[in-house]
Amino acid sequence: MQLQLEFPAGSPAAVPPGTLTPDEVAVFIASRNTRPPRTRVLWITTEEAARNLCSDPRTSSRAFMLCWTRGIGEQDIDWEWIPDTGSFDVLLRELGVTVRRSGR
Repeated sequence: MQLQLEFPAGSPAAVPPGTLTPDEVAVFIASRNTRPPRTRVLWITTEEAARNLCSDPRTSSRAFMLCWTRGIGEQDIDWEWIPDTGSFDVLLRELGVTVRRSGR
């Protein structure tokens, strides 16, 4: 199975406030002592995919965990994109998660 990325036409990484569809959520990484204290978003995906992903024990450790939210707020004020390093690509494929948008 290939990792699938779907981007809206004309705006691959932008998520203006209020543009998440009813089934979309932001998956972010929470870790200790993060500076600046904004939410660091990795992907936009469906709520079902985010629930499956974030409940998998491979998405957390003593220093970080993946979480999801529907209340994303404003980009650069409440949250920011962080680069997807590919460290979760195998897990995304295993779980069949389709990333709709990312900061890549």
